[in-house]
Amino acid sequence: MDQNFRTSVRGSTAQSNPVYNFYTAAKKFGFAKDNLFRVTNINLKNSGVSDPNAVKIINDYFNKPDNYLFVKSGTIPTRKINSTKVFYKSFGFNVPTNSIYSNSSNWNLKFYSDDAYFIKNIFELWSQQIYNEHGFKSNVSFNADITISLYRPIKLVDAFKVSNFNKNTGRSIKDTRKKEEQIDVFNLEEVRQYILYGCFPIQLGEITYDTTKAGNLVSIDTVFAYQYISSKVPSKILYQQAIQTAKQIPDPGLT
Repeated sequence: MDQNFRTSVRGSTAQSNPVYNFYTAAKKFGFAKDNLFRVTNINLKNSGVSDPNAVKIINDYFNKPDNYLFVKSGTIPTRKINSTKVFYKSFGFNVPTNSIYSNSSNWNLKFYSDDAYFIKNIFELWSQQIYNEHGFKSNVSFNADITISLYRPIKLVDAFKVSNFNKNTGRSIKDTRKKEEQIDVFNLEEVRQYILYGCFPIQLGEITYDTTKAGNLVSIDTVFAYQYISSKVPSKILYQQAIQTAKQIPDPGLT
């Protein structure tokens, strides 16, 4: 496909062709995908909590990174700068005044529920520590910093060229199979982090059940409040499992 495409636009006009330029840029930089998203850390602060046992249960859960795999979907919050007009003579200058986070009181995360509803129990415990209607106590200090990571795929192995060659006999294998096969192995590189500071759950969504259906996966809609966000570009590559996968691929028999 690449060769045919290059041939169709080659010549003196190729570099000035907008379709060719877009195709070249797309091959070089790729496209971001909305499924390469993960909550990678929930750093809970537990000052002033009256139930140490609840704190231990919640912290034990958040200290296990694999539990974050149950995050189904979420969003990167919006940041907006307000401005005002400052007039000098007849000209109005736009001047920034302050920054706001428009969804800081209703940021949504959706979780898959495990079959024992342990995740739901964690957020119910957290919610009860934030405000307990039986004792009329609120504790805004029991909050967390939540880290969201975005990724891009990185090709680790461009191709394992598997030749139809029998290294035991030294002869080629003549059959209907392809002369070579390509196996691509990908890793995920963390390209950006967003950190939401001072998060706490304000709403645990309802779950609807229906005994007349075959049975769908249960999701838990959770609404958080937070104070502000920051972002940074990390330097390390996560998810080293793909490297291990590449090492476990059997010898293709090349000579």
